[in-house]
Amino acid sequence: MTSSRTTDRPGAAPTLAYSLLVAAAALGLWFAWLGWDTTYDVDPVTGSLSGPYSWWQVAGFVLSAGILVVAARRFVPAAAIVPAVSGGVACGFMLSARGDDSGLAGIGLVLILLGSAAGTALLLLLARRFRP
Repeated sequence: MTSSRTTDRPGAAPTLAYSLLVAAAALGLWFAWLGWDTTYDVDPVTGSLSGPYSWWQVAGFVLSAGILVVAARRFVPAAAIVPAVSGGVACGFMLSARGDDSGLAGIGLVLILLGSAAGTALLLLLARRFRP
């Protein structure tokens, strides 16, 4: 007699749908925290530029994205979460940087993709270690 094992993980079609939902949520988080702020601040004394993001925007984005990643583990395989989150964040960045004439947006895009993929993968590894 064989036993069948049920799993919480969805099939291919629901996985794709949930992955797209995670990507859309990551895109929404980008615009909620970072995408609306596109102006640099100029120090009146030194004339140096800073920004466009404040520390609290980045902290809020990272915390929110971390919550999204941990919550997505329930419905989406880890192998699909990494490209979904990094793809959603990268799309948000591309939409925010579409007016860039310096050419640096391409470098920023690569860094956003690599950083968000690495951060998501690290968080998934930590979450798996502490709560399988």
